[in-house]
Amino acid sequence: MKMRTRRHLAALLPAVLLLCSCAPAAEERTDIDRAGIKEISPEETQPPAMEELSIGVLYSGNENLPGDQAAIFRGTRESVNALGLAPDRVLERTDVTPEGSAAAAAELADAGCRLIFSTDEAFEAGILETAAAHPEIDFCQLGGEAFSLDDLDNTHNYNVRLTESYFGAGTLAALMTGSWRIGCISQAAVPEEIAEFTAFYLAAMTRNGAITMDVVYTGSDSDEDIREAARSLAALGCDVISTTIDSNAAESVCEELGLWYIGRNEAAGGTGSDMAGAAASAEEGYTAEGYDGSGSETDGYDGYAGDDSNGLSSDSYNGSGSETDGYDGYADDGSSGLSTSSSASRSPRLLVSVQADWAAYMTMACESVTQGLPIPADWSGGLTDGAVSLGSIHPNAASEEVIALTEASLENIRTRARMIFAIDGFSVNGERLTSYIGADGVDYVEYGYFHDQDPSYGGSSSVFDIIVDGITVHDLASLGAEPAQTESAEG
Repeated sequence: MKMRTRRHLAALLPAVLLLCSCAPAAEERTDIDRAGIKEISPEETQPPAMEELSIGVLYSGNENLPGDQAAIFRGTRESVNALGLAPDRVLERTDVTPEGSAAAAAELADAGCRLIFSTDEAFEAGILETAAAHPEIDFCQLGGEAFSLDDLDNTHNYNVRLTESYFGAGTLAALMTGSWRIGCISQAAVPEEIAEFTAFYLAAMTRNGAITMDVVYTGSDSDEDIREAARSLAALGCDVISTTIDSNAAESVCEELGLWYIGRNEAAGGTGSDMAGAAASAEEGYTAEGYDGSGSETDGYDGYAGDDSNGLSSDSYNGSGSETDGYDGYADDGSSGLSTSSSASRSPRLLVSVQADWAAYMTMACESVTQGLPIPADWSGGLTDGAVSLGSIHPNAASEEVIALTEASLENIRTRARMIFAIDGFSVNGERLTSYIGADGVDYVEYGYFHDQDPSYGGSSSVFDIIVDGITVHDLASLGAEPAQTESAEG
């Protein structure tokens, strides 16, 4: 039976059980057609050996795209190589559309895949019916939440907490800014991007309370708009610019203007295209086949930093008494999450890059299946799980002090010495945040911090959509007029 750990569901459990005992079984879910569900044979319940495991992966893009898509492809390659899976045991479908996702998933199921990964949350609704019809196959969905809340035991949601890497990058930005004004380029005012740039800012503000940040929403992921946003931030006085968009388009502007740039999912060499090339350099014979679309309870977490030994604030809530003390029960490699390697071929202004490592979840899921262990209904991975990291710091900025302070901030996140969204670390309109009731009725503020990407609360996808004091957001299309929203730097 699927374990649900969200607090509001736990509180309602007695009532739910009473209703279920009174209602016909057919009414448990009205959005899943159960007529096509087959019986699982005894053979299908036996865990396969790793060398016999076949997996399928659905992509909305392809390995020639930069940024997130390349990072996901690279994660697949790394996981497959680490697990020793033969190339013919891995079936990939690229350029899948939401409309074609159900057919693509069904094709992989019919081809004998025991485990299927969907890497675009737009596929979730389409794949749900396929998952219901194949209880012997586990379906893992990146993003979304329906898989973790349905009554199927073979559907699972997962995501990574890039906010942890952005926090480390924010510490670095605070050490490198001379204007005390930093910037971020985002595509839209959605929780994932807001949470990421807020984590970036809160880290910087922890180092220097006078730092402010400007955010420009581009409304698109076009290179032209991203470069224009970078120039706008430079004109506002920002001398360190980050991004929550999987694109390296702003890098050339920062190089031209002599500004530091913080990338996202960029390879050590400094470009998204390099990362795509790395993803494509898998062993010979391991290729992705194009598809046209036609035919644990994980105890969440949310690390933030604070350590008076390295100059970071230590007057925040330490999380004691929290009911979400663990991560996911998997091994901790003990690393801080900061790479110390460098590359002579990197961009001259790429300060560092936040990184998602999708191999962490894929490896865990494959090992769970072959060991007969349940895959968590919802999984949120961070530094502790090896699911995110911070790339190498530019050699020109990598002094011993800078490296030590950045590593300390990452370590404090990893050990949960302070939570990223600790409520004593920010204000909203001059007031401390004491409560935040989401659309699902959950109060996300508890034990002194906002529980974002916490499967025990709102799930592995971000719900943080608050603009905190000290951040000013602008729409690219309306720059020159009034900003979309302005907050004070108080608090």
